[in-house]
Amino acid sequence: MKRSHIILLLIIFASIAVVIGTLHNSSTYSDFATAKNNKTQTFQIIGKLDKNKEIKYDSTLTNLSLSFFLTDNKKNECKVIYYGNKPNDFAKLDQVVVTGKMNDSVFIASEMLFKCPSKYQRGNEKLKQNFQK
Repeated sequence: MKRSHIILLLIIFASIAVVIGTLHNSSTYSDFATAKNNKTQTFQIIGKLDKNKEIKYDSTLTNLSLSFFLTDNKKNECKVIYYGNKPNDFAKLDQVVVTGKMNDSVFIASEMLFKCPSKYQRGNEKLKQNFQK
């Protein structure tokens, strides 16, 4: 085999490996029940912030932590702990996306993303109505 053929084959195999790796790591939203059954895996869970339960923020220098309760799309509720800064107006958020792992009955979030509050969604309805005219 020519050297150019070997290099071409290596490039093709590397490309296939990258595609397979990307497909394997692409995550969809899961739920707390699945995360409880697979405690070693990392999950991305979208849920509604339970504003009726305690939202606790510890802002000591040694321990920045935020704990709250989240209800996933399958109506499973779980306590979530996030080690990091509390976002402004956190209690006003409607939906939160957390990425992390289960630890006993608590979900430890390594990342948090926020869905816009509903006041922004109402504005989109007006835009949609104007667009349809």
